[in-house]
Amino acid sequence: MRCTSVDAKALRKRPFPASRFQQLSAASALLMACTSSTKSSHVGDSGDVSPRAPNAVTSAEPSGTASSGIPPVALSVPIIDEVAYMAKLRELRPDLVANAEVCYRNLVLRPAFRSLVLEHRSNYGAIVKEKYDDGSRTADLAWMEGLQDAEVAFCRAHPGTGGCSRLCLPGAAGTQTSCDACPKTGLGSGAPSPSRPDVWPSGYGLCTFVGWAEGNGTGAPLYDATGVIVDWKVLIELRDYPATFNAQAFAAFTQRLADAGFRGDVKTPTDPSRPDQIRFQYNNVIIHGWSPKDAAIAERIADDFFARSILGRARGVDVRPDGASAPLDWHHFLCTHEVSSLSREASSYLRFGR
Repeated sequence: MRCTSVDAKALRKRPFPASRFQQLSAASALLMACTSSTKSSHVGDSGDVSPRAPNAVTSAEPSGTASSGIPPVALSVPIIDEVAYMAKLRELRPDLVANAEVCYRNLVLRPAFRSLVLEHRSNYGAIVKEKYDDGSRTADLAWMEGLQDAEVAFCRAHPGTGGCSRLCLPGAAGTQTSCDACPKTGLGSGAPSPSRPDVWPSGYGLCTFVGWAEGNGTGAPLYDATGVIVDWKVLIELRDYPATFNAQAFAAFTQRLADAGFRGDVKTPTDPSRPDQIRFQYNNVIIHGWSPKDAAIAERIADDFFARSILGRARGVDVRPDGASAPLDWHHFLCTHEVSSLSREASSYLRFGR
C-alpha cells in the first residue's frame, strides 16, 4: 500500500530542480509527511523505533589490515563480528544453518535479538511474527517508498544515467508488477548526459534495493591474492532509521563518500513484500567498496555521518568461489563456506586485523 496522507504520485510528476540533493530533499519532505501521522512501534522494550544497542557478539577492535596498507585506528563504534556469530550458530543452533536461506535470515538478525536465537530456541521468522505490528509495517513501507520515489525522480531528471535503465526492467528480479514503485509511464528515455553526476543510481531492481554508486569509471578490480573477492563490504546498523536515513540523508551520505574519493556503491533493502528487513536485520546500510582502502574510507565517513544513530558495523566480502557462475553475497558465503578458504588479506579484513 502506498502512503495516502499526501499525493505521493504527484512527486513524480512535478518538475525537479537540477540539484540531486534538492531532488532527494523533496522526496524526504514527502517521506516525513507520510510518516509523521503514523505511530511507529519499537520492536524492543524502550519505545524507540529500533532495537537497543547491541550487547552481544561485538568488540571494540581496531580496524584496518596491515597487508592492505590501512593503518589500524581506535573505534568507538561497536563491531558486529559475523564470523564469531556464525561460529555460535553452528555450535548452538545447527538446525538453523543446514539450509542456506534459513541460515542467511538468522545471520543478519539484529544483535539485540540474537540471544533469543542462541539461548531461547527462537528464530528470525518467529521474532518478526511476535514483534512486528501493523503500525511498524506501515511506517517502514512509507520510509521505503520515500527512497524509491527519490531514485525515480533522479532518473526522470537524468534519463539513461548510471543504472536508471535497469531499475524497472520487465520480468527482472525484484521488479514484479505488484511493485507500484515503478511508474507505469516509465522512467523517461534519452542519451545519458555527457557529464555524469558525482553519484548515480546503481541499477538494482527498484523493489529489491535502492542503491547509489560513487567514483569514476566502471568495473571493480580484484584486490585479493586468490582472485575471488568481488567487493569489500561495510555493513551499518542504525537506530531510528526513518529519521536518520531518509532520502535526504541518503543523498548527503553518498555525496560525502564521493567527495572523499570512495569507489563503490551503497544500497538499502526496499522490497515491499519484506518491509521487516530494515527493522529486524542489522545490515541497514550496505556498502560495497572496490578495495580495502575504499572500505576504510566508507567506515570513516559512516562513523562520522551516523555518529548519533549508529548501533554497530560489520565487514564482509562478496565472493565468486572457484567454478561458480555468479558471486555469493557475504552472508550466503559465510553460511556455506569457511572464511579460512579466503586469502590472508581477506581473512584479516573480516576479523578487523586480528
